[in-house]
Amino acid sequence: MIEPIDLGSGGDYSEGSGGGKIKITAKSIQVDGNITANGGGSGGSYGGGSGGSIWLITETISGSGKITANGENAYSGGGGGGGRIAIYYIDKSGFAGIISAKGGPSVISQSGGAGTVFMKSSAQTNGELIIDNNNVAYSSMTSIVNGTYTFDSITVSKKSTLNITSGDILTIGDFNIKEGGIVMQSGNITINNFVLEGGGTFYCNAGEFKATASGINIGNGG
Repeated sequence: MIEPIDLGSGGDYSEGSGGGKIKITAKSIQVDGNITANGGGSGGSYGGGSGGSIWLITETISGSGKITANGENAYSGGGGGGGRIAIYYIDKSGFAGIISAKGGPSVISQSGGAGTVFMKSSAQTNGELIIDNNNVAYSSMTSIVNGTYTFDSITVSKKSTLNITSGDILTIGDFNIKEGGIVMQSGNITINNFVLEGGGTFYCNAGEFKATASGINIGNGG
């Protein structure tokens, strides 16, 4: 998740291939085309492939292209889940493109869950985690790799569902759930500032929930 190296998994009967894995370390990266580790689409009765992984380490990132590890579409099978993207940088002010790890939609069955996008600048202590499914409806849940993590922020939005399981211990600066995002908590989380708004939903099913500083802010539609 924060140092992704896994390949994507294929769909049923190998009809939708899994995405590959990419790691680039360079002084500067300019993306005017595409860097992709997308899953392969099935187009038939079987599941789409899930996204792979992209890990970029650079001083500056620029351009207007796309960086994607998306899951792929399916018809009657399930859509492929989104992959993992991590970008470590000093300056990304020159990048105006798209970064996406969304799941693939399915016409009849369940759509793929969102992947994760982890961004960390040199000025950040812990980095930010973004879970965004681009409004793909009826999608599966997104899980993080069980463990103990600290993030400057986590944002869950656009019909993605984050599942914080009993094996997760999270310390989060800003936790934002908005635009139809859903969080299911069974693990332990400590939060500096919690914002729930814009159709966001939070289920505290188990575990421990602590808001330590700015507290809990529930806005319109939360």
